[in-house]
Amino acid sequence: ATGILFNHESPIRGETFVTRKITRGLARICVGLDQCLYLGNLDSLRDWGHARDFVRAQWMMLQQEQPEDFVIATGEQHSVREFVELAFGHVGIQIEWIGQGVEETGVDRASGRVLVRIDPRYFRPTEVDLLIGDPRTHFYAMHPAGALLVSLALVRLVQAAGNHRRLALVRPLLAGAGTLVVLLTLPYLSMLFLRLTPEYHRAFPEARPAIYRADYGDVRPQGGYFGFPQRDGWKVIGELYRQGVLQGSYDSNEKQPRVTWYTHGAFFCDLYPDYIFRATLEDTFSPRGYNLMGYVLVDGEKKMEIYTGQPVSAVPQVFELDGDTIRRSDAQTVSAFPLHTNFPVALPQYPLAATWQGGIRLVGYDRWPAQASGNDVLLALYWEAVQPLGTAYELVVELTDNDYRSISGIETLCRPPNPAAWHTSGVVHQAAYRISGDLPTRTYTVQIGLRNRETGDWLPLTDGSERLKLRIGQ
Repeated sequence: ATGILFNHESPIRGETFVTRKITRGLARICVGLDQCLYLGNLDSLRDWGHARDFVRAQWMMLQQEQPEDFVIATGEQHSVREFVELAFGHVGIQIEWIGQGVEETGVDRASGRVLVRIDPRYFRPTEVDLLIGDPRTHFYAMHPAGALLVSLALVRLVQAAGNHRRLALVRPLLAGAGTLVVLLTLPYLSMLFLRLTPEYHRAFPEARPAIYRADYGDVRPQGGYFGFPQRDGWKVIGELYRQGVLQGSYDSNEKQPRVTWYTHGAFFCDLYPDYIFRATLEDTFSPRGYNLMGYVLVDGEKKMEIYTGQPVSAVPQVFELDGDTIRRSDAQTVSAFPLHTNFPVALPQYPLAATWQGGIRLVGYDRWPAQASGNDVLLALYWEAVQPLGTAYELVVELTDNDYRSISGIETLCRPPNPAAWHTSGVVHQAAYRISGDLPTRTYTVQIGLRNRETGDWLPLTDGSERLKLRIGQ
């Protein structure tokens, strides 16, 4: 038998795993050995079970008369944040979360003492946001492999039949059956990996033909999107950006590679965005510090909520995905936004080889027009560090005219750059800016440097200059 075992925990779990790290850290805080618990992504979702139950499941697998493949899991998902709250609640401490992103802290509601902090060093470059055990959510990936295995078995039978004259007549039938199985699989593979209609992928499994449905059903896991999220009206969001109703950066509970096609380059920001687009799930939550601006209807059903960081005085607006919206969206040409931001490595539009002393390197930059914001330009700088940089240094990006006189018109997007956090192996860090389209000159210079907050001294580049000068035109 073969078993796929999801996370299984116990008191003898390794201390570097997050479950034991939380319980051990809590115990050290309670006895005065530590002051605070440091964690990474609090919103990672996991399917946690107890090792005792998993061992029993393994024993039960071995008692079966026929060997089979098994998925051992609870079928429920819980976040690291929830685990922290339950663990501290077990010792009578109620955790209240304050702040956002890397600045978020867990505070003892009774005493105000900070007990949990975020440490970016614990972020995984290839984090799995959702992990839940339900074989019905895996069928779309298992079907092609299963068809190939069936075909392989038929090929083996054809080969075996070739050694017996009495079975010679069966060979064409077996070969034909194997070919038919493979041919039935090809359209399925094409639908999943070659079809270029995003809305089709987003609606899977509802949109796939019934012939490819598993006997036990194929569904999305409850509370998550897994591979193919539901059709939730992103064309409406794109139209709102195009019309200027929405202007600014955004975050979403859906993956950036999918939503980028619809927002046409609006800046994706995971900390302090202007908007949060929340595709509705079975669970409910309201982003802290944001107000409900409106929601999107698809076929009369609410599929997405739009939150803004600005005060809202009116009743939430209703935006519907109707035929006119779909036609207008489909008629739009794809704007020149940087698609490479969806890749796992940094491939900037304009590569650079600018290196500062201390091993800090500007890999390159992107620039593209802001959606529905006049002549505004978005600028993204990509940084990497081969060794740590002191916490006293800050990134300074200044806009100057052709005579290098400072002018206003540039603002930081998303999180303020933190050069001290750039030393992360294999990770390129992004700093984002908006440049106003109302500048008095059509060309300008962006001066980039690293300055010591305490002394005011600039960290020089390897060529000895204080700052890098980039000449950019509107």
